[in-house]
Amino acid sequence: IANPDYILYDDDATLQFIKNDSDLKGLKAVKNKQTLMISQEEISRMGTTSLFTLNKIMNFMYPDRLKKNTDATAESVVPSAVEGATTATKSASNTQTTTQAATAAANVNGSVESQYKIKVSGLSLKLDDENDNVKAMQQRLFDLGYITDKGNVTGYYGEVTQKAVKDFQKASGLKQSGTADNKTLTALFKSDAKAKA
Repeated sequence: IANPDYILYDDDATLQFIKNDSDLKGLKAVKNKQTLMISQEEISRMGTTSLFTLNKIMNFMYPDRLKKNTDATAESVVPSAVEGATTATKSASNTQTTTQAATAAANVNGSVESQYKIKVSGLSLKLDDENDNVKAMQQRLFDLGYITDKGNVTGYYGEVTQKAVKDFQKASGLKQSGTADNKTLTALFKSDAKAKA
C-alpha cells in the first residue's frame, strides 16, 4: 500500500515470493530493482556487525552520500572504507586512512567480504538467482578474471556466471558444479583467492 522506494528482504525465497505475487511485483522498489538482501543474522547481531549492516543499508539507499564522503574528512571516510569503499580521496592523509581501514577489515578473517558488501556465512547462490549477492559475486569473479566483460556484472546468475563459477571451482580444486555453494563462496572471497591464470 505504501509503495516503498526500497525493500530489504531476508533471503532469496522472500524475494522470489515478492516478484511472483501479483500485487507486490508492481511495487516501485521491485520495478526499479531497489531491493537488498539483509539476513536475519546481520539484523540481530550486535557490535561491529550491526555497524556494517547499517552502513550496507545506507550505502544501498544513498550511494551518492558515499561518493560525497570520499571528499570529506578522514573521520567521515573511515566508516565507508571499512564497508569496502576503495575510491581514493583528494588528500594523501585521507587516502592513507581509507587504505588502512579497508586493509584492517580484510585482515580480520582473511576475507574481502566487506569490500564487496556481502556476507557469505550460510550463503549459497545458484543459476537464475537475481540479487545483490549475485552481483557482488560477479564483481569478485570479474576482478579475478573469470568474468571478462564488465557488462555481465548484472546481479542475474545466468550461464556466463555459471561458467565463471565452474572455472573458479576448477582453479581452486573444488567440485565443478557451477553452483556457488557456501564452500565456493568462502574460497572466492578469501583475500588470497585464486585468480584466473
